[in-house]
Amino acid sequence: MKRAFIKTSMIFFITCIISTSMVVALPPLEAIQVFLKDVNLRFDNEPPIAVSAIVHKDRIYLPIRFIAEQLDANIHWNESENTVSIQPVHAFKDFPEADPLGQEKFIYGEILAIDPLKNRITIEEHYDNRYTYVEPNLQVAEDAIIILQRNDKQMNLSFKDLKVGDYIGVVLAKNQQVRGIIIND
Repeated sequence: MKRAFIKTSMIFFITCIISTSMVVALPPLEAIQVFLKDVNLRFDNEPPIAVSAIVHKDRIYLPIRFIAEQLDANIHWNESENTVSIQPVHAFKDFPEADPLGQEKFIYGEILAIDPLKNRITIEEHYDNRYTYVEPNLQVAEDAIIILQRNDKQMNLSFKDLKVGDYIGVVLAKNQQVRGIIIND
């Protein structure tokens, strides 16, 4: 009976020491006074969305997960590193310039026809002083990067966004597949 009492007392004593050390190890926290306020949040020219926000010292704090999701971004909380990561879903992707030494070509032309079932385009090539003939029916690689460029802005498009009549620059890889398209608008 005495052994059980000593064992129980030791377990209780060790538990108290461990829990006290955990409380002492926490960083000091500052108590602040905040208010909840409903605000209207507008993205671009979309209708406003009502959101509950925290107001502290005349600053408005909004939930970062809500903002990221509205901007079509993925968000991840890493508790061990105390870090929030935000990754846009539609981050702009560029492609390297044509590598003539690697038997790649850069050609200009106008789209005459599009075959979405075979992922092919037919172009009328525009000639310059470095002209080399290419077959007008071009196979577009599944992972081809398509860029719409207007002034200093760029955005990625998909194959289905191509239109007959678009003036394009094409990077034709060594295997004669299109790996990149630039549309100058």
